Formats: sequence, C-alpha cells, structure tokens
Amino acid sequence: MLTVAHRVCTQCVLGLTVVLTAGCTSFPSIPFLGAEKPDVVPGVVPPSSRIAELRALRKAAGSASAEQREQVSARLAEQIAQETDASLRAETVRTLAVYPTDQGKRILRQALEDADRQVRMAACEAWAETGDPEAIRLLGKVLRDDADIDVRLTAAKALGATGHPTAAAALAPALSDTDPAMQYRATISLRQVTGENFHTIAAWQRYLEQAHTPDARPSSVAERPRPTF
Repeated sequence: MLTVAHRVCTQCVLGLTVVLTAGCTSFPSIPFLGAEKPDVVPGVVPPSSRIAELRALRKAAGSASAEQREQVSARLAEQIAQETDASLRAETVRTLAVYPTDQGKRILRQALEDADRQVRMAACEAWAETGDPEAIRLLGKVLRDDADIDVRLTAAKALGATGHPTAAAALAPALSDTDPAMQYRATISLRQVTGENFHTIAAWQRYLEQAHTPDARPSSVAERPRPTF
C-alpha cells in the first residue's frame, strides 16, 4: 500500500515516472523531502517540494540520456505554460538550462519576455549557462530593451558569464547607460570576455570602437589608454 507521501509524489508536476521508466536505471529518483505537514492539502504537492524536485532534476541532468532529456523538457514545457507561481516558473527555467533540447530553448526564449522580472532574470542566467551561440544575441536584446534595470543588469552579467569575445559588442550600449551601476557591471563583463582591464568608460568605448572598425589593428601596449584613478 502506498504511503501518503508516495501518493502525493506520483502526482507531482514533473511527472517523474515518465522519466524514471525510460530505461536508464542510473538516472536517480527524486526524493520527496520531509513528512507531510498538517496544512498541506491532500493530493497537492506544496511549492517547496516542487522546487526541491526541480533542483534535484538539475543535479541529475548529467546522467540523463538524450531520450530522458527530451522527456523532461517536454514535461517542463507543458507545466510552465500553466504555472501561475513565478518562483516555480523561474526554477523551471533554471532546470531547462541543463536539459538542452530544441523545445527547452523555445521555452527559454519565451521566458525572456515573461511578465515577472524574476523569471526574466532566471532566463538570462539560463542562457549564459547553455553555452548556445544564440545567447549573445538574445541577451544583448534584453540589455537594450528590457524596462527593468535589474533584468538588464542580469543580462549584462550573463553576457560576461558566457566568456565569449563576441559578447563585447553586445555590452557596448551599456557603457552609455545613465545608471552608474549598469556602466560598472558592463566593465566587469567586458573584462571577462576581452581579457582587457581599462579603468575608464571612455577607454572602454575607444577600445570597442577600434575593435569593431573593419581596418582596425590591435593596439600596442604603448598605444592603449592609460588607466586613471
């Protein structure tokens, strides 16, 4: 006879039974954390348990087969479309980042335009984690267009986290931002993706202009702007 915890877990939002019966015995099961509390509605998995399951899925991603990744992505895509809890949508987005499938990336694109800023911020971080070349373009668009400064700051940080030199051009508009925090975040990310270490906004702007001029040649150390303090 199934325990209450087992009955609840079989109804969990992730539909883990589909994944766990896909034929890979090494793919770990997701534990139901803690005993049922008196205020828990029977038959409904509380958000805290659902978040724990999503985080466990992220840890298990490395041992998932291609078929299991597709199954997880499909189920998460189905659930996020109906999810009203922004925190759960954000956790789902973070989980999709480590299950790289076409369907998962479709959801990650949509998440960049979610009504809730915490979901959009999670999507920015997720795109940096995917390592997908499309991330630079998408994050650059968020950096330019999103109305929320915290989302834009997250996009700037995520561009740096990609570690890709092409992210420098996407970061250029942030150097002209009126918010000093955005300018500062842009310089940190530029250091990450270029390996350079200028100390003024003007010096970074000159560097990027030269770097993206067709006939530009790398400047010598003597030609580089001297840092000011």
